[in-house]
Amino acid sequence: WLAFRKGHFVWVMDVSAPAEAYSLETTAGGGTGGFAWSPVADRLAFTAGNRLQLLEAERGIIKTLVSLPEDGEEMHRITNPFWKPDGTAIAYEQYRIPGGAGKGFQGDHSIWLVEVADSEPARLYDSQIPEKGEATLAGWSGDGRHLLFWQSPIMSASALMDGAPLYALPLAGGEPLRIGAETVEGTETQMLPLPDFLETAAGAPDMVLTVGSGRETWVNKRIAQAEPVAGIVWPFTPPEKAAITPARS
Repeated sequence: WLAFRKGHFVWVMDVSAPAEAYSLETTAGGGTGGFAWSPVADRLAFTAGNRLQLLEAERGIIKTLVSLPEDGEEMHRITNPFWKPDGTAIAYEQYRIPGGAGKGFQGDHSIWLVEVADSEPARLYDSQIPEKGEATLAGWSGDGRHLLFWQSPIMSASALMDGAPLYALPLAGGEPLRIGAETVEGTETQMLPLPDFLETAAGAPDMVLTVGSGRETWVNKRIAQAEPVAGIVWPFTPPEKAAITPARS
């Protein structure tokens, strides 16, 4: 199976029958946003406005996991789905915008979790806007014990692209842990919020990442290893060389 974006919508096809590709817009109704395959099954999680939905690819069946109210007084949006490594749950971001469409972002932003086997969504973290910026999901630790997100204290997309701290949110409960609260060799731990700047491995609690602030990728970038519980970052590459996009075996 292959999922891909074409225009404003997400399409799915069986690679043995490319002529039968179909748009999720036609089956789910409305436009489609973020999408992600389950790591253990032929299931595709995707967002469509105020809904989080699940496609069983083999049977072509779509199930709605989360559906939020939608009216002129208040608008909800769901984005950025990430599967737990064992495929049992999906984390996602949720916006609530009072006043409906066209009012700009005046509401709140939070991170939620829903179990695939019919459970109520659980709110895991509030971004605490406007005191803090939005928390942008980055994925899971390889052992599934922590959710990873970037959060900049400045609520600006431009500022975010110059770097933000990475946090690990314990699934068992508790406050987020900043990755790089302690460093080796004084390594800077701001990082760009890019998916290929962070790499985890199935079953492993640690991760490798590209650290260093500034949107320029050719200066002030180092490959480092980090562990959520300890919060310590160990650099692999020297500070005088720019190194990015780690790929872990």
